[in-house]
Amino acid sequence: MEFRVKVHSVYNVELPEMSDAFASSFGPYKTVAELRDHLRKNVKEEKKQEERGRFEHAMLEKILSISTIGELPDAIVDGEVDKMVGELKDSLTHQGMEYDKYLASVKKSEDVLKKEFRTKAEERLRLALITRTIAESEKIEVPDAEVAKEVEATKKMYEGNAEVQKSLSSADYFSYLKNTLSSKKVYDLLDSLIGMDEKE
Repeated sequence: MEFRVKVHSVYNVELPEMSDAFASSFGPYKTVAELRDHLRKNVKEEKKQEERGRFEHAMLEKILSISTIGELPDAIVDGEVDKMVGELKDSLTHQGMEYDKYLASVKKSEDVLKKEFRTKAEERLRLALITRTIAESEKIEVPDAEVAKEVEATKKMYEGNAEVQKSLSSADYFSYLKNTLSSKKVYDLLDSLIGMDEKE
């Protein structure tokens, strides 16, 4: 048995030399060592944030399991599902992707997507109630000025993108960010209390 193979082209991939000039093309790095140090710190920080995220989720899940929360009204759950769809649309916009094309790519209708979001929406609402209760009892507040500062910082990341800028300027995003920052302060509080307990 014989096989004949016709080669149309042969490519030779040349990797760039790891020089200081190459490092400077990635940003304000004068040497390869500076670039490597920056990347190493980024990876370390990402791992730290991932671990923190898992810890916070497990912590709230535990609190949720020992908390008593009544049945959530359908209207409230529907509203949270719509909010999640809105967040998905905003995320896709930031990535330069259209919502309809996304649905086509995952082969789902919006109704199917909303049904899949429902369980997560109920969990989010219950966790939000818990974090809000903790924030109120501990008098945790997020001043509007602090939220506005975060909004402006995010806007700078998307300069030149009018659609994203419009989304970031909306009242809905301001409210979402305010709740997010409040939840973060609650997580920081719980984290510090657990850390104190471990030391003791």
